[in-house]
Amino acid sequence: MVLVAVAGAALPLTRPHDHQPAPATTAAPRTLTADPAKTVSGGLITISGAGCTPGRTVSFGLRWDAGAPLSPTMTQRKEQLNPPATAPTAGSRDLTTTTALATGTFTVKATVPADVTIRAPTLWARCPAPDTTNLLTQSVLIQINNP
Repeated sequence: MVLVAVAGAALPLTRPHDHQPAPATTAAPRTLTADPAKTVSGGLITISGAGCTPGRTVSFGLRWDAGAPLSPTMTQRKEQLNPPATAPTAGSRDLTTTTALATGTFTVKATVPADVTIRAPTLWARCPAPDTTNLLTQSVLIQINNP
């Protein structure tokens, strides 16, 4: 009996009500917004979103399809008597990068390149998705209205 008492004394005492389960963690919902959603070539936008792996790089850019409507600047209109109405080819431009916060969220300011005159390009964000080796790409349309 003494051996049982010694063995029992070496074990930590726990009671069912003393154990607190770890709080459940959930990934941030996947979101992407641009503010303002309407801008001009050379304009500054704030890009915010969620759903990325914390601490990992988030890349941002613009893309468009061939035939996308253009919004030429006043200078382009003066230089070209009849500027094209649509993009002759598909294209894309990288904008910037940032690092996702511990919550998987991100916010960054980016300037729309002055030579991008696509009327409604797709703004994209790309990052490693949580709990996977896949890349997560989210997108939202913005509008470029040049005077």
